[in-house]
Amino acid sequence: MLRTHYIGELRQPLGGSVRITGWVERVKEVGRLRFIWIRDKTGMAQVTVSKENKALFEKTADLRLHDFILVTGKLAEKPIARVGVEIIPTEVKVLSKAETPLPIDVTG
Repeated sequence: MLRTHYIGELRQPLGGSVRITGWVERVKEVGRLRFIWIRDKTGMAQVTVSKENKALFEKTADLRLHDFILVTGKLAEKPIARVGVEIIPTEVKVLSKAETPLPIDVTG
């Protein structure tokens, strides 16, 4: 089983384990954190990776736009996040790497 939830279903229960799949929409580093926004057909989610988790931080360093990934982690409340929650990952797996950037922006 690849996913347990679509992104649009990420509301409750907080602290619960989730597995989602989606395309990398954006990656941003701020201090000791890397924020990865991923999307599927139902919405977008924020995944927050801390530098304290060295292996995962290094593994996510080369993610780029439109890579298709599987994220396993815990759901945490984050009012500032776009959907009000974030995923604290325990595993990020690249299922498909984007070969080259698309010639046009399909994200709108």
